[in-house]
Amino acid sequence: MLNEGLSSLFEEYRNAGLDAKAFAIREVFQEIVLFGLSEASFFDRAGFYGGTALRLFVNLPRFSEDLDFTLLSREGSARIDQAFPSIRRSFLSCGVDLPIDFSIKEKKGPSNIMSGFVSVNLADALALFFGESSSRGVNPDQKLKIKIECDERPALGFASGPAFRAFPFPFKMRVLDRPSLFAAKLAACLARQWHGRVKGRDFYDLAYLLGLGTKVNMAYLENKLRQAGLYEGASLGIENVKAMLRERFALVDWGEAREDVEAFLKPGTSLTYFEKDFFSSIVEGLVEA
Repeated sequence: MLNEGLSSLFEEYRNAGLDAKAFAIREVFQEIVLFGLSEASFFDRAGFYGGTALRLFVNLPRFSEDLDFTLLSREGSARIDQAFPSIRRSFLSCGVDLPIDFSIKEKKGPSNIMSGFVSVNLADALALFFGESSSRGVNPDQKLKIKIECDERPALGFASGPAFRAFPFPFKMRVLDRPSLFAAKLAACLARQWHGRVKGRDFYDLAYLLGLGTKVNMAYLENKLRQAGLYEGASLGIENVKAMLRERFALVDWGEAREDVEAFLKPGTSLTYFEKDFFSSIVEGLVEA
């Protein structure tokens, strides 16, 4: 039987559109997956970071897609597949008795990233939480996927510590601290292209973290940029980072960036500020931890 507490999480989405309902289901499933990873002792060797970590632990006000992790050292393997049985049990313990597919993405070339997927049929999930009528018109083969990625040869210099969640059951995990989360986000702003498109979500997150007065773990940022081949000079200073970001902002297609992030925001969220001059101005407020 479906957990009553789980059902209550979807009340505010009863009259929402299909995309919002799918995001809501994904976010709840993300936490079930995190619980399963914790039960499999995954956080003994890995720390949580990225957009979903920001949403859960820094209240980032946008939807998120993936679960991103870094090994705590450059030794060993993520072994994501070993956590799949625990993740399956976590879904069942919440009353989510749906067919679940687990897979590991085959690496097509040299890569430090291990990727796995937890997938359910979207129509089945919509019907479970919102009733049969909510799945009408949905492609019967469409999957709702949660991507799990772990950097197995990470840049070091980050700090992490224990963190706790109460849903779906109380559990303990490990999360990078705010300066390290911010450093990783700044590295993504400077380095990341997504299928040839700019990932506007990274810039949105940058503005949010700056608005909170978050400081930057410079050692971790420097190591990430060196690993990515984006910095080869002497010790990285905060003024170097500001200059690199301004150069990056000058190359961004801001219309495309807005389009990317809009899909992850609640309807009506204003992005009128989303342009080069705004971001070039606010990064003057960057401070190292």
